[in-house]
Amino acid sequence: MHGYVPTEAEIAEIEPGVDTVLSIEERIGRPSSSGLLRDSDWYYVQTTMEQLTYNPARATDRIVVAVSFDDDGVVEDVQRYGLEGGQLV
Repeated sequence: MHGYVPTEAEIAEIEPGVDTVLSIEERIGRPSSSGLLRDSDWYYVQTTMEQLTYNPARATDRIVVAVSFDDDGVVEDVQRYGLEGGQLV
């Protein structure tokens, strides 16, 4: 397993319109990935890999939790995605 995703309980505690960049950072930490153009979205990513004998490793599961912030650093939305084509889980 590679990466880190907050627990369901931690995700449930995030309140859009209330929590901020600082409160999320204190509670669950900064992710390893953020938005490319500006630091407006945080992406927590966890991937489970499988490798059988001489075959290349492949992802068998992936969870992405995306936390988006407004210009003032307040949480706008929290989304959870899975491996199946980046679909919302």
